[in-house]
This record gives sequence, structure tokens and C-alpha cells, in this order.
Amino acid sequence: MQSLASVLLLGATSILPTADARMGRPASPGSVAGVHRRHRRRRRRRTVALVVGLTLVTRPAGCQARIRDGVEYQYCNGVWYAPQYQGTEVVYVVNAIDDGANTTIEVEE
Repeated sequence: MQSLASVLLLGATSILPTADARMGRPASPGSVAGVHRRHRRRRRRRTVALVVGLTLVTRPAGCQARIRDGVEYQYCNGVWYAPQYQGTEVVYVVNAIDDGANTTIEVEE
């Protein structure tokens, strides 16, 4: 319900509704800000435990190429990733995990 305020304009009085600021959700679902907020809510981040055989589309940052038993792997923080083709895309399969390595990564859905 809007409240009314009397405003004096050049000696005449008129009744104008006051502006009520509303915080929170946008008035229309098609507004740009509302779409952005909903999109950010839909993109979830979660933590995944690494196990041997897990396939990742990308590898964590900071990996180094290393040769082990004559095969090139990507080595990141104690985890060995084997690059393999899945169709025309390169994916990374967890091949081995060193003792004491951090076996959790954060992924975005």
C-alpha cells in the first residue's frame, strides 16, 4: 500500500505518491539483473574426491608434463593424469595417486 505525501509546489499543494524502494527480487522476471542472479545460483561449485579411473574434461592448474614408464602424464599435486581421446576431445583420466596427495578438487557444474 502506498503512502501519500503532500508536496508544496509554487504555492499550490498537490498530492503525490511517495517512492517506495523495494529490495530483493526484481519486479519483472525478464530483467537483466534478475537473470544474472538466477544464472549464478544455477552454476554450482562442489568438491569431488579423486579416484583412479575418474575422467576430467580439464586438468587442474599448475600441472607439469612428466614421463613415467615411457608414457607422458600430467602430474599435479601428487596425482597422475593420463591424457586420452574421447571422440575428438582430449580428456584426462586419473591414473595414479601418490600417498598423502590432496585428493579433492573443486568443480563447477
